[in-house]
Amino acid sequence: MSRVDDWAISGLQAAAPFAVAGLVALLTPALLPVRGLRRDLAVDAGTLERLPAGAVQDALRDNIEDRAFRLVAWTRYPTLNRTELFSFVLSVGLAGSALWHVTSDLTGDRGNRVGALLSFVVSVAAMAIWLLAMWSWHHRATDRFDYLRGLGATAAVAAGRRGIKIAVYPLVVVLALIVVMQLLAAANVAAVLGAGPVLAVLAAVGWALVLVASTLGLAETAPRDELVMAAEV
Repeated sequence: MSRVDDWAISGLQAAAPFAVAGLVALLTPALLPVRGLRRDLAVDAGTLERLPAGAVQDALRDNIEDRAFRLVAWTRYPTLNRTELFSFVLSVGLAGSALWHVTSDLTGDRGNRVGALLSFVVSVAAMAIWLLAMWSWHHRATDRFDYLRGLGATAAVAAGRRGIKIAVYPLVVVLALIVVMQLLAAANVAAVLGAGPVLAVLAAVGWALVLVASTLGLAETAPRDELVMAAEV
């Protein structure tokens, strides 16, 4: 009976990240800025008609035009979709679950080999899912940026640059945390297999070198697009 309970608990723990990610993904439309921007534009457009001709009216008209460009771009190329939000939340959930198991093994009794290997595989899957979601977000953001530039919306392009810089840093920070957790999982696998502390550290260092080599290889072959250069400005 206890074995059945253990399997039930393990099943709930495995399903929890997917359930949470699915619930959060349903909230995607509420998290997008399109509704608020459309409402503000409607209010400001009504205000514009009541203003007397002059500098204030001209400034408000330019501001409305800039935000209208962004509304069209965000409608055509949403800042985030349900699949990406689901993937981001799922990745964090999987990484958190793996980290919980790894820290339990490293700070308590030595875990079993299957659990340690499974935690490592889950950590690799979490990073892969996060990278795929980042790639999808990056690709659409590049298209949105090019679309605004093609419309000649200079102010909207400048605002897009600022938005890119704000969004990129949290994505990279979370990715770095997932990588750190993955290194702990690699060290845990070595420890569970009977290696000493030194070999466990070497296993983590070796996996870090693999990740660095893979990243450098991708960086050399991937083109430097407008979005990356904008984030560096």
